[in-house]
Amino acid sequence: MKEIITYTNSKTICSTNIELRLYKQNLLPSIDAWKIENHLLGCEKCRTKLNNLSIPQTSHLQKNMYLQFKKRIAQNLCNSLELHQLTNSFIALDKCQPFATYEIIINDTAMSNSQFKLKKPKLDSVFDKGISFEWQGQLENINLIIEDNATNPILKRKIHNNHLLIFDKEKFDNGLYYYKLINSNTLLKIGKFYLYKLQI
Repeated sequence: MKEIITYTNSKTICSTNIELRLYKQNLLPSIDAWKIENHLLGCEKCRTKLNNLSIPQTSHLQKNMYLQFKKRIAQNLCNSLELHQLTNSFIALDKCQPFATYEIIINDTAMSNSQFKLKKPKLDSVFDKGISFEWQGQLENINLIIEDNATNPILKRKIHNNHLLIFDKEKFDNGLYYYKLINSNTLLKIGKFYLYKLQI
């Protein structure tokens, strides 16, 4: 007797363009992607829509936000459509607008890679609780300055390698932040990160 396989959690309603776009960009949690794939097997309309769907360029920030909160979607704390809307709203905030002068020099490092090479955080990283600083090189301690996107100083402290900074709720709001890493009055690195405390 031939075994009949049924998918009890398969997606029965046609996907929206947003869902298909996230699926095509591989930005959906695996459970949502699985449901769409099973739906596509029996829905020619959605297959055609997927094939004809143009994919806009996705920024590092958008990708990092989706990756950061995939688990939260899987835990049903929000769905993919809500996350898409939250991401667009977040990027449009005044506190997320870049500071041009820092953006120009953000990839420059004053010291050679043999003396200092930053490993963490990565470009356009998105955090919600804390941030780690990790580097390669001979320096044991360096000075950290964190500023908001209007260059207002938020925090100054000396840190060691593999330092974990937990965000102070009183000091840090959602938005874009720049960090400066300094050793003996020499600027080693300017970088940036985003703080986004997702609340659904």
